[in-house]
Amino acid sequence: MCVSHNKKRLVTIGSEGLLGVYAIANDAKLEELPFRIVDQVGEDTGVQDEDVVYMIKVEEEKKRLVDIKYAAHRQGVIDQIAKLRDHLQHYKDENSRAQPEEKLETQAFMIESQRLAIQEEGSKLCEEKEEEIKWSNLANDYISGNIKKQCWDSMQTPLTVLKGIGAKNDVEVPNYNILRVSQQEKSVLRKIKFLREVEQLEWSKRKGFETLEDLYVTEEPEEVEAPPAPAEEAKSQDERQEEDEEPKVMTLDEETLLPVDDHLYNKFMTYTRSRSITQTILLQQEILVKRNEFNKLIEETMKKKKVEMAKIREKHVRIRQILKELELPDNIENPIEAESEHPERVLTVEDSEIDISHIEAEKQQEKEDGVKDTEEQESNERALKVMMDNRLERDERVVVEIKKPNFADETHKDYKPQDDWTDEEVKLYRDYEKKLQKRAEEEEKHKRALHQEHKELQKDVEAIVAGFDATLQKLFDTKLDTDTAICQMDLQIIKLAQSRVQQEEMEQHYRKLLKIVQGVKEGASKAMQLATEAQRELQTKHDKYEELLANERKKSGEKEIRTQPPFSESEEHCETLVKMLKKSIKPKKEKQKKDKDDKKRRDDANPDPFAFIEEEEEDKRKKVAQQPEMADVRLDKPEGLREDLWREFLEFRRERIDAERVQKLLSDELQEMTKVADRLTKESKAQQQNLEEKQTLLHDFKQQMIRESYNLDILHTFKQGKIEVEQEAVVTDYADAILIHKNNIEELNVQIREHGKAKVDKMMEIMQFKKGIRYIEWENQMLKHEVRFCEMEYKHLHTLRVTKAMQEFIKGGGENHHDVERAGIMKKIEHLQQAMQSKIEDKKQAMQKIKRIIKEKDAENRALEEQVKEAKQLVAQRDEIYHLQSTGLDHQRNLKLMKDMRVTRKLEDVAKAQQEEMKLLKKEIDRLRERTFPSFAVVSKRVVGNPDEIA
Repeated sequence: MCVSHNKKRLVTIGSEGLLGVYAIANDAKLEELPFRIVDQVGEDTGVQDEDVVYMIKVEEEKKRLVDIKYAAHRQGVIDQIAKLRDHLQHYKDENSRAQPEEKLETQAFMIESQRLAIQEEGSKLCEEKEEEIKWSNLANDYISGNIKKQCWDSMQTPLTVLKGIGAKNDVEVPNYNILRVSQQEKSVLRKIKFLREVEQLEWSKRKGFETLEDLYVTEEPEEVEAPPAPAEEAKSQDERQEEDEEPKVMTLDEETLLPVDDHLYNKFMTYTRSRSITQTILLQQEILVKRNEFNKLIEETMKKKKVEMAKIREKHVRIRQILKELELPDNIENPIEAESEHPERVLTVEDSEIDISHIEAEKQQEKEDGVKDTEEQESNERALKVMMDNRLERDERVVVEIKKPNFADETHKDYKPQDDWTDEEVKLYRDYEKKLQKRAEEEEKHKRALHQEHKELQKDVEAIVAGFDATLQKLFDTKLDTDTAICQMDLQIIKLAQSRVQQEEMEQHYRKLLKIVQGVKEGASKAMQLATEAQRELQTKHDKYEELLANERKKSGEKEIRTQPPFSESEEHCETLVKMLKKSIKPKKEKQKKDKDDKKRRDDANPDPFAFIEEEEEDKRKKVAQQPEMADVRLDKPEGLREDLWREFLEFRRERIDAERVQKLLSDELQEMTKVADRLTKESKAQQQNLEEKQTLLHDFKQQMIRESYNLDILHTFKQGKIEVEQEAVVTDYADAILIHKNNIEELNVQIREHGKAKVDKMMEIMQFKKGIRYIEWENQMLKHEVRFCEMEYKHLHTLRVTKAMQEFIKGGGENHHDVERAGIMKKIEHLQQAMQSKIEDKKQAMQKIKRIIKEKDAENRALEEQVKEAKQLVAQRDEIYHLQSTGLDHQRNLKLMKDMRVTRKLEDVAKAQQEEMKLLKKEIDRLRERTFPSFAVVSKRVVGNPDEIA
């Protein structure tokens, strides 16, 4: 132990050679360095380091002395531990090879403390695992409960797949999985059915109201009620009244299973939204009813299958007995129910699915008990086999044992040879043989009966399987028909939903159009109101302007001007003043043209289409600004005019200018108001026209809504041959197709047949007429051919050469000419027959000779075959002798001979190749010579090859 210089570290070292450094402040080990202390620690670091090194050396010396002192003891302990380990391993090996009942557990080889520690650790792990399994099971139970609640408990009928009994039948018929119907849906269905009954009753009570019947539903004859039975007639009126007064009250569940065919609307009456929704709910109920009906058929078929399977098992029991009695292999398998036929098994857990140790122990115990029972059963069977010939029922035919006579039994002491038997013993032995033969015949007859019974049982089983398979096939066909009906109802529901959606969309569009029309109507009314107010203001302004113009006209007359005070006082200056008064200030044309050019330039530079509004306002402001400039024009006073008169004239002139300016302003305002009124009138007319268009569009759309509400999608089923609309293979669009009534088609077919029959009659008449024409033409051609033939015969007779035979025949000497020819021909036939017969005899003799030669050759071949066999045997013997006598020298000689043969063969191959090449070269030389110059000499055949060999 040592302390650092700064008194903050404590260093220690133990006998194991590990150095520890501690902090004195908090007494915490900072680091632990595993290294050995050596003699030379390092440089001299002071007195304390030398002390530490000395103490370390002392401790090491003590340790070395202790090790030397106890080395022998330590080695003995180590040897004892090794021996104990070997003994323990030996005991473990023996325990592993021992019998199962003699084996010890692994814990028996452990130390008590180690075993307790392992048990404690195992118990802790088991508790942790139990807790984990507990929570895991709780989570799984919660999840499985939710799944079961949502997927299993919500189903009224789970999916069940019915399969056939036979392994060859692969037909599977599933039922319909049906969800549970809520109480709310049941109550809604009851309400709808009640309302439909009320509606039907109301329709039936109305007078003069006819409902639209289905065009494709044939009228069924009314059923005639059967006369009541005498027992029913005997009932009293009171009993009938009691029966009528006490109707049976049905629950919601029972009402759900009833069909709703009578409550359905006609297909042409579902044009309103309420009827469409009602029809949808009733169709859904009808689908549910059909599914329930088919599920009942499935249940009945499953019950029938269980009965048939029980019958088959009974037959199989008897068949196994027969096979066991006939000692034939038992390859019969009992029919079992498929897992798909019991969907509830999904929720059950079998014991075989759980692997637990105590269950395995119980199974082992049961197995041992079963072994004991099997031994007892085997002992009983052995007793049956020995005592009763393996039969529980006593059968005299089988149990009676036919004993062999003692004198014929070799194992008996009274045995005699057959030559020493007496007549009576021979008779007894014959009786014994007859009994054996009779029993053998009975057994054979019994086996034949068992075989026949086995065949009949197999036929019965096959008949049961075939009958159930036929029932299953019918059920499958019923399933297809039910699927077709349900799909048709689903399609009707889809069409009704589509019509409702279309109606809702059209209503939304109608509301949008109605809002647009209302907005346009409001705009049109405002525009009309503004136009009316503008016209009224325009009329007022126009009246005021006319009044002002009338006053100005009165004042503007020259006579009136001349009579006024300024002009009347100076007559000599009157004309001059009038001219000065009439003088007006007008802008020059150049300035106006310049203003127009500037305006055009501004219009081209400014792309704003509404800039003219600002320009008009600016022009107005300029005009108003230019009006006062007319009063500021200076005029030269005429000479001789008094000053007061000039001032009065200027004042008068200013008043006139003001009046003209006012008149000009009113004229401009009147023009502007006229433009505004015209614009408002045009806008009002446009708004009125737009309103009329929108109202027309709204009216047309409303009419379309009414038409579409009555334009229903009606589903019909047609045979494929009755659809005469050509369609593509995949796309079936019958939008352009039309429906034609059957009666119209039949009437049209009758007319077509009548026209066709008339056409056929006409064609038959034409054919008969043409036939006569063809016959006459043929007769003409035949007569022409006869004429040509007669002409040819005539020419032939003219050119005929007369011979002696013909002359004799003409003279009359040729009556027996045919007899002579016939006699010659007969002689020739006889000669040919004799020649053929002689040839046949020769061929027969040749065949006999060939057969005799064949027999001789066969005899020679057989003799030669025997000789070949003998020769082969001799060759084999000599070959064995040769192989035994052969030595290594012969082998070397044979190898050398073989090598020489190979060399010779190679040389021959080379020589042949060279000869072939020489032949080709010589042919090529001859060909080239023939090409270079003509040669008339015959080329001699050159000899190719070895001349010695050719000679």
